[in-house]
Amino acid sequence: DNVPPLDVLQRSITEANRNRHQKQPKEGKWSDAEQQILCKGRGTWGTRELDNDWSKAQLCRKHGNGLEVLCLEEYYEDAREKLARPDLVVLFSPGFPQLGRRSWDVELRWMLNDNVPILVSDLMVRSHWGRTVLQSGRLVPHGGHWEVGKNTYEDGEADMTFLTMQSYGARSLGAFRGPFPVLHAEDGGDLAKNAVVQMFRGYKPGQQPFAGPSTKEIAADRSFL
Repeated sequence: DNVPPLDVLQRSITEANRNRHQKQPKEGKWSDAEQQILCKGRGTWGTRELDNDWSKAQLCRKHGNGLEVLCLEEYYEDAREKLARPDLVVLFSPGFPQLGRRSWDVELRWMLNDNVPILVSDLMVRSHWGRTVLQSGRLVPHGGHWEVGKNTYEDGEADMTFLTMQSYGARSLGAFRGPFPVLHAEDGGDLAKNAVVQMFRGYKPGQQPFAGPSTKEIAADRSFL
């Protein structure tokens, strides 16, 4: 975020503080009526002007001060060999365990075997998604603990994620209501992307690494599919 190139780094705290006040990002305002942050500008969410200023070239580059953003547009299974071992893997609405998302199995197994932290962000559809959301008789604020694995039909993707990782024997580090959802009004309710985030790392104590299918099982599945 706004990292200066190495050759023009501020040389003192005083200079940094002076420059900090010269240019600031455009701020948004919380709307109680809309239950979301609105920015000045055209478009439903006032972001059209901001979107026009965005470019891939500006984001995917060396920003200086040790920050480099590398953008790869391909399947992760194909890109993995080009990358170093990740410190953290973030998955946005991966959709497992649906059959059409079964290709995630190979990736999940090596992530769990290598003890890589896995952060999964899922969407929710509710009649209302405001500053607090009612779940199981309690109001959950942004960042608050979110119950998963108990209300499958109500919590959709979040429960699917939890139940899938539970079947692998993954160790859960918790589920929380996402602090920065992206909201869409749909069918008289709210569709909240990045609504619930869950963290997993490695296996539960005593859980053996999840073995992949045998050659015989693969051959049987291939003929069936």
